[in-house]
Amino acid sequence: MKGIQGKSRVMLLGLTAAIVMSSWLAPVTADAAVHTIGKNGAVCKEEALDLRFELSANTFKASGKVDLEPVDVSKLVPDERYYVTRVVKASFSNSGGNYVPSLDKPMRVIFHISDVDHKRASQMQTQLPVNRFSVGFWNEADKAWELLPSRVFWDGRYGAIEAETGHASGVYALLWLQRGDALSTSAGDSIRIAVDYELLNANPAPYVKEGRTMVPLRLVAGRLKADLNWTGSEQRIDLVRGLDTVQLWVGKPDVMKNKKPLLVSDQSAIVAPEIVNGTTYVPLRLISEAFGVKVAWDGVTKTVYIQNY
Repeated sequence: MKGIQGKSRVMLLGLTAAIVMSSWLAPVTADAAVHTIGKNGAVCKEEALDLRFELSANTFKASGKVDLEPVDVSKLVPDERYYVTRVVKASFSNSGGNYVPSLDKPMRVIFHISDVDHKRASQMQTQLPVNRFSVGFWNEADKAWELLPSRVFWDGRYGAIEAETGHASGVYALLWLQRGDALSTSAGDSIRIAVDYELLNANPAPYVKEGRTMVPLRLVAGRLKADLNWTGSEQRIDLVRGLDTVQLWVGKPDVMKNKKPLLVSDQSAIVAPEIVNGTTYVPLRLISEAFGVKVAWDGVTKTVYIQNY
């Protein structure tokens, strides 16, 4: 009797994974989300699954498209190794309409999670680490999930599971490991920078001062394609991008653009540049306003996004 109850419980909880790629893999009735990917990259979101794909600039030579369809988890064949939280089917095509199985540059797959997801997946055993979550890709040849190396961002109530992959078209899932020790890594507290959705190797790392993100000057100037000139006698920084010249001074809040004081929408953005351990840092928000680039902040993954176009 206990054995029968145990099996029924497994079926009821939907312990997932060995998908039969036919009628089992039926999308839910919601319409697919269709996204166009240009040369500058894109974020492709599936709101119903709290999921997004981040594709960096030049992922496609010209442009591409991805259709995201939520998959009905109840249609999956149970597998005691994993509990599947959410599943999506992604269909990539290039500008010619051709199917794309893999990418030249890896993309990031990010599932957002909450303590409710943790409780459900762990069957209320919340002492189990959230690192049991990972992103999975369905390997059709092996008829099994491929665990993608994943990192976990978690504050105790909310978080995200992120993986990088060169896969394109296929089925992706947020998996909870029931057995084994293939745990995901925990993300650190360092602030990350992504330019056109490509993560930079920011070393030394950015930091926060007076509520503003301070970034290494040379790193950001290079990615913004701005020429950098330094006048040591004045401790002055000249940034030249196209027809615009922006001047800043270490230790001073003064900012000039094309020889006129820079007018910013938020005066609190003006934080003086400073030198820390030989590296010059500048306030990112100020640089973004000076050159008209877009900046966004993801507090969950501690990532600053710069759209350089």
